[in-house]
Parts: sequence; C-alpha cells; structure tokens
Amino acid sequence: MYEIWGYIQAIKSLENMGFKPIDGWIFNKGRECFDELKDGTAVTMVGDRVSSSENHHLLKIRIIYNQRISANKNVPVWTNGSHNWPDIRVDLYDTSDVDGSKTLIGMLVLDTKYRRLRNVEHDAWDQLASYLDQIKTSEKYAFTLKRYESAKNHSIIDFSKSIVSAVSILYPRIVSDQDDDLVQKFTGKDIIPVGLIPGNGTVDLDSFFNEQISKRIDRVDHWTD
Repeated sequence: MYEIWGYIQAIKSLENMGFKPIDGWIFNKGRECFDELKDGTAVTMVGDRVSSSENHHLLKIRIIYNQRISANKNVPVWTNGSHNWPDIRVDLYDTSDVDGSKTLIGMLVLDTKYRRLRNVEHDAWDQLASYLDQIKTSEKYAFTLKRYESAKNHSIIDFSKSIVSAVSILYPRIVSDQDDDLVQKFTGKDIIPVGLIPGNGTVDLDSFFNEQISKRIDRVDHWTD
C-alpha cells in the first residue's frame, strides 16, 4: 500500500510544481470508472521550466508505476543490472521543438521503503546504487532533437553512463527519527532520503523534484546549440 500511496504523492508533488496531468490512469479521457493501479501504469504530465540561464523548456513527464526494465538494448530504457524493477520511474522529455517532437533527457527513480532509513542503508543499498548507475538508454531514443546534435557529435553526451541522475528513497520519516544523523550522511549524494508520511504533505518530495529537475534542465542547457 505504501508503494501505491507514494505513487499518488509523486503525482501530487509534480502538480504542486505546475505540471498538469494529461493522460494515463485516472486521467484518461472518457474514463467511466475508477481504474485499479496496475504494474506498468504511466501518467503523462506537461509543464514549463526555466533554466538558471532563463531558457524555457517545455517538459513532458511520464511517471511509471512498478514496471520491470528490460535487458534488451534495443528499447528506449534498459539495464544489465539484476535490480530492474523500481517502484516509481520518472522519465523526463524535452518537447521544446516547434514541431512538437519529444526526446528523453533524463530520469529519476523513486523507491518506497516502509522501514527505518538505517535498515534501508543496510539491506537495500546495492539495489539503489544499481538504479542510479545501471539504467541506460541510447542515442536512438535520447537527445534526438536537432538542438543536441553538436553535443552528440563531440561526445559531450556520454551514452555509456546511466540516464538516471538521482534516486529518492521514500520512507516514513518521523519528526524525532533516530535516523536524522544518517540523513546527513547522504547530503550531496545522488541517493537521497525523502521523508513521506500521511498528514505531513509533500514538502520534502517537492524539494527533491524541484532541485533534481532544475539541475537536469541546467545541465542539458549546456548541451544545446
């Protein structure tokens, strides 16, 4: 249940940032009844973000629930890691071309852990590190817009590296949590604990999304013509 609730909170958090759901799951047009959240369900959202250099990026986001990632390198996203089933995947697409084309420019992974953070570090670190380092794409599917051609031609975009820029651990942090000292250990790293419990809102998750999407936009800004 925490996985499902976490997925819903991720959608709400992105809505707080100004992204609008346009398709998928309960947002499908013409839906006649409440749809069960099934593995592989994806909600599409759109929104405009401005980089630190004041360039506008029209983004499309797909939030995917509990979908296995294939080892087949001929699909948009693949992994050769043994950990291949993240709870929540957030795919970021640039749709800024005038013809409406879109291309994958980044990914965030959110994994729900209904346990103490200390136990997560002990039991699941290899899994989280695999999500961060071993989920990949190719130039056939990512950075395909003309604006990225120069960066690809000069090998500035490295497709040998993971497309995932950060992994969030969603866990039920208590205000007086004894794991607060452990949270400090994660500061500055790309595996980031985010406290998420009912009644506390999505402030921490909002901060995670805002920071990570902004960082990604600023980075790809340097790769455009």
